[in-house]
Amino acid sequence: MRYIVAVGNELHFSRAAEHVHVAQPSLSKQIRHVEEELGVELFKRTRKKVEVTEPGRAFIENAQQALLYADRAASMARAASAGQRGRLLLGVAPNIDLLAYYGQMSKDVGGGNSRQKVNRMVAKS
Repeated sequence: MRYIVAVGNELHFSRAAEHVHVAQPSLSKQIRHVEEELGVELFKRTRKKVEVTEPGRAFIENAQQALLYADRAASMARAASAGQRGRLLLGVAPNIDLLAYYGQMSKDVGGGNSRQKVNRMVAKS
């Protein structure tokens, strides 16, 4: 996907290959493989230029989103490995605003009485 997005952005196979740090023939081969697998032409190639086809535009648009999610997943995995991510369940009085003190914390507040909240916390752990 990264190769296809790079070619779509550069509209040039050699520059795209440089951008993703791979040899141009390898990039071309991988893109041809994807085109064969999908049964569509993603790029119209001539000796002088590269154009993105309509199926190519649709693929690139969705691939960009998928790559953003993949990059985020990798970042979250690295953060979890470094101990920067986890889950802490706290029971606090409703008038205490923890987010005012810890802005990056996500808040999962459920309703009910204290016993119901404790039971939910135990079930989630």
